[in-house]
Formats: sequence, C-alpha cells, structure tokens
Amino acid sequence: MLLTPVEGLVPDLISALRKLSRAACLALLSCGSALAAPTCPVERGEPLVPADEALCDQLEAAVRKPSALPHDQYEAKLAAFLRNYCHRREASGWKSDKHMRDTGPFVGVFHNGKWTGAYHGTHAPAVVWYSPDMVAWLKANRAEGDERAPVSEAPVPDGAIMVKEMFPPPTSHCKDAPLIHLFPENGGAIMVRDAKASYDGWFWGWFGWGKGDWAPTWPANSANGYPNTGFGLYCTNCHASARGNQTFASLRNIKGEPGEPITFLSQDFFLEDHFKGGETRLGQRKGGSVIQPEFHTHHEDVATEEVEVERATTAVNRRMRSRKPYSNEFSEIFQLLAGAPSSETAVAKLPSETYDHVWFPAGKPTRGIALRHLGSVPRLPQRRRHRPAIPHDRAGARTEADQYLALRHLAEIAHGHERSRPHFLRSTRK
Repeated sequence: MLLTPVEGLVPDLISALRKLSRAACLALLSCGSALAAPTCPVERGEPLVPADEALCDQLEAAVRKPSALPHDQYEAKLAAFLRNYCHRREASGWKSDKHMRDTGPFVGVFHNGKWTGAYHGTHAPAVVWYSPDMVAWLKANRAEGDERAPVSEAPVPDGAIMVKEMFPPPTSHCKDAPLIHLFPENGGAIMVRDAKASYDGWFWGWFGWGKGDWAPTWPANSANGYPNTGFGLYCTNCHASARGNQTFASLRNIKGEPGEPITFLSQDFFLEDHFKGGETRLGQRKGGSVIQPEFHTHHEDVATEEVEVERATTAVNRRMRSRKPYSNEFSEIFQLLAGAPSSETAVAKLPSETYDHVWFPAGKPTRGIALRHLGSVPRLPQRRRHRPAIPHDRAGARTEADQYLALRHLAEIAHGHERSRPHFLRSTRK
C-alpha cells in the first residue's frame, strides 16, 4: 500500500516526539536531582590551603615547641600557623581523616507537626589532620586491628601535632566535599606534644577561624574567661580515659590507611531536599541555604561558657560597687595587726582565672606537689613554729593567743556575726 507524504511522516514524528519526551524527562530528573542534592554549608569554592610554604615551615618549627617561648609569643605563632592552614600540607607529609566524621548519633524527632534534629556527639563533627611524626607513631603503635591488644605504647614524640577541625552537624551534607575546601566553622582543637613541660605531656588549645571567634589568652580580657590554650587544660577530663598517651587517635580514620572510621546513627532524612509545591519539604527552600539544626555536645558540659563567666563577673562587680566602707572595728583591728588599711585602689587585685592556672609539671608527682596542685591544705604539726612578728602598737596583743583572738574577731566582723571583743580591745576601747 502506498502512503501519502503526510502519512509517511507520522512514524518519524512519533519517534521524534518519543525521543524528545525521553530527553525532557531525563533532563527534568537530573535537574531535580541536582536541586535536591544536599548543599554543604561550609564548602568553599577555592581550596583553603597555605599560600606561603616558607612561612609555614618557619611557623611549624616554632609551634612544635610550646614551652620554648613565653605563652603570648607562642600563641601568636600558633594562631598564624592555623590561620594560614599550615596543617593542610599533604605534600609535606601531613595526613587527614578519610572524610568528615560524626562523633555521635544525630537523632530526628517529630513533634508538634515538624521534624527537629538533636546531635549527641562528644563534640562537633570533625576532620583531624596529623603531622608526619604523629602518623609514624600511629603506624608503629596502633596498627589497625590491635584496639583490644594490651597497651604497650611508646610515648608520642615531642613536637607531634594534631589539629581537629570541627563543623556543624550532621555530616551528610558534606560527606562528598573535598576536605581542603571545608571551612572549620566550629573552630578547631589542637594538641602539641611537649612531654617536658607537663605531666600529661600535651599543650592543648582551641582556635577559631571566623572573624572575632578567637582571642589570645594572654593578656586576659575583662571576662576573666578560661584559657583558650595552655598546659593541663580541661581537655584532660576526657582524654585521660584514652587507651594511652591521652589520645584517641586511630589509623583507621586516616586517609590511605586500612579500615573505616566508627559510624553512628544519622536520622538526617528530613534534612534532604524533597520538593513539594515548588519548595523543599523540610531541609531547604529554593535558592536558600540549608537549615542547620541546633545541637549540644558533651564537650560543652565540661567547658565553661563565656556568657556564664561574663554573668558571674558582672554580679561580682555589682557587689563590689555596693560595698560599705570599712567599719571602725575592722580598721581598729587591722591597725593593730598590720597598720592602717590601704585604700581599695592601692590593694592588688586577685589574678584573673586565666592567670590563676597551675598544672602538674613533668615527671612523677610527689605528695607535696599533689596537695599543692589540688588545693589541699595540709594540717601543720602541733608545735610552736618561728613566725615573723606581726606589727602592732598595743601591749595587750603581744602573745600568739591574743593575735589569734584578733584574727578570729576580724573574721567574725567580715562575716557579719561578731561575738565578743578580745579582752585587750575591750580594755583599750574609748
């Protein structure tokens, strides 16, 4: 049967329409997939790596020796080292984790018609970078599969460094992002080995890359906050429970090494970009940023929040301003014991908490050191000791008993519950 020219075009037209429809569907699916792909909120377009290798070499040499410089000078070197991402030098032997790691489960909760997420990590999701000597130590002392073997580790060599970069949870949005493109939005924790400087053998620290996130510990600011860096910091509260050497580092976390990092439950499905009515269902609006859940980590339970310190400092300053002048009794007894009391402006203030920090020195602690560092006050033997005479100008206060009574009376006045005046004060009072 012969076909007219128009009839002959119909099969070709149908075939073309089918191909076009198939292509359009594929394009739409791929477009939807691209829009639905999770967006890593901390990924940057350009790699965050050192721009000056020579500067990093110079800084790294100083950073490896925390106790060789005064604290303020060392902090300046350390801050420059981290701010320039000198720890991200894979060509120089530094290694990183395989990928961003969760440090605990992320749990989704549906309540009042909406989903929320709760992160239960030890701290924020992390990527750890290891100096070459730290990697060598791990290979020699923590081979994959020996986690349950008896602990017989050599000490970590002095100068070894670990930098733990931290990020918002959960890790699912950034699981495929290149590590050198990630901005450590939640700061970083630093460990530098210096066994000669402290009993636990590490210099600890926290650093923030964001503008205004970090300030040097020395000199202390008006908030009298806990130090950002130093020896014997609260990091040891958790790290003391490590298998050995106060570190939980494992070869299976490191890129290029056998094994896989520990994984945790991550109920992040409600953060994925599922479209409904032209918008993502719960995670992200078109063209908007990913909604990040609030989270609380166990690390925050052992760290003093800056706002809490500021609140306490404000309360103390308020009480100081409302204090009454010295009472006559206080001035009289103080005059008797040590001369006239000085004005408040002339009295040296107690140091900030930042300066009032003492750690165990290197070596085996002795009982005396333990008492001093733990704040214990050993009871003095009950025998007479030679003490320097307390300046006085009253004949009735020449015995130790009278001096004790005067001091006790002074304490009673300070606490607002005066009992009875010592006899030598009663006899001289006008």
